[in-house]
Amino acid sequence: MAGIFARDTAVTTAARVASALLNLAAAAVVARALGPEGQGVYSLAALFPALLVVFNNMAFNSAAVYLIATRRYTPGTALAQMLYFTALASAVTLPLGWALVKFWGGALFPGVDPALLYLALALVPLLLATDLFSHILIALQKLISYNILSLLQSGLFLLFALALLPGSRLSPKTTLLAYAVSFVPAVIFIYTRAAKQAGGITPGFRPDYFRDAFAYGLKVYLGSVFSFVDYRVNMLLLNLFLNPAATGIYYAALRLAEGVWLVSSSASTVLFPRVASDPDPASSARFTALVCRTVLLSTTAIVLPLLLFCRPVMTLLYSESFAPGAAALAVLLAGAVAIGGWRILANDLSARGKPMIYTRVTGISILMNITLNIVLIPFWGVTGAAVAVSLSYFFRYLLTAWYYARETGQPATSTFIPQRGDWDTYIALCHSLRKKA
Repeated sequence: MAGIFARDTAVTTAARVASALLNLAAAAVVARALGPEGQGVYSLAALFPALLVVFNNMAFNSAAVYLIATRRYTPGTALAQMLYFTALASAVTLPLGWALVKFWGGALFPGVDPALLYLALALVPLLLATDLFSHILIALQKLISYNILSLLQSGLFLLFALALLPGSRLSPKTTLLAYAVSFVPAVIFIYTRAAKQAGGITPGFRPDYFRDAFAYGLKVYLGSVFSFVDYRVNMLLLNLFLNPAATGIYYAALRLAEGVWLVSSSASTVLFPRVASDPDPASSARFTALVCRTVLLSTTAIVLPLLLFCRPVMTLLYSESFAPGAAALAVLLAGAVAIGGWRILANDLSARGKPMIYTRVTGISILMNITLNIVLIPFWGVTGAAVAVSLSYFFRYLLTAWYYARETGQPATSTFIPQRGDWDTYIALCHSLRKKA
């Protein structure tokens, strides 16, 4: 199990690093062309449909992975039901989004042109379909196809951004259009790959699938909403307390810090279906603890040298106008270590059929994050928002580690303190990977 897990995690991480580099290049092009204020306006407009999708997807994505991994439904059945759900959720979300812009757009997104928010609604079915279809591949552990998706979308967005750069044609509106168009080929690709890997689609509407998906999904739904809002609420509050320019600087720093999440997000993606399908809960618990402390160690090793170069990196990539975000970047990098450990443990608990723990922890975390933002932003601005979210990340990890220990019998310290035999395990994995290569 460890060898296959290490291989799949390495492949997923490599693909996500490549995708992150493409995204980083696109972000640098966009930020330099738009400046802090334009970047803030664009990032807030792109955030709007992402929020709508998270609120209306009812955790159908996680439910699909769980139901397929536990062999309650075939992948073909799940994929067919996702088509129905995409149509239904889009039909509900689009009018809701229109009403929010019409009546509360100015209050929720001050400084953002309502026309831009209306345009952003085109992303709703694209984001929803991409997320749902890709989870079929995650459930089937077909990670190469899953990873190609992110590379395709990121690469197309970069190409479109570069094509718009000459003649100063890159604006918040054209950037948003480029971002939306980049998802169209990605959706087509991921659907065809998911259908092929699933062995075809099993036609017909299945009320029993919807019932079971909602029964599981509703347990993790609020946690998914809380988690996403916890990641992004700082942007909304910065815009409300300050202005889009402050949001743009924070978003630029956040995009860099999220690059450090690659190891943990890759490992957690591979881990969920493996834990859900493992017949030996005790063995998988020990394995998850090993993965968690390894992720924390590797993430810390990445973060420590980066802390020395926050300002040069911000100015080199985005220009001198983004230099005030250097302190925020340093704080967000520290928080990235904690969120990595949390993601591993939270996915394990959800795979064990304990998604309410995920919901409970993220709910408390977001209340902490919002409260700290309200207190700190007026005094420290962009850095205050970074401190608030990073503290909530550390709290989230520590509380989840306590729950993990209670549910699995593994000591909480085993998730972060190196154990005797870890080094031998790493050496054995390296030898195994080298032989397979």
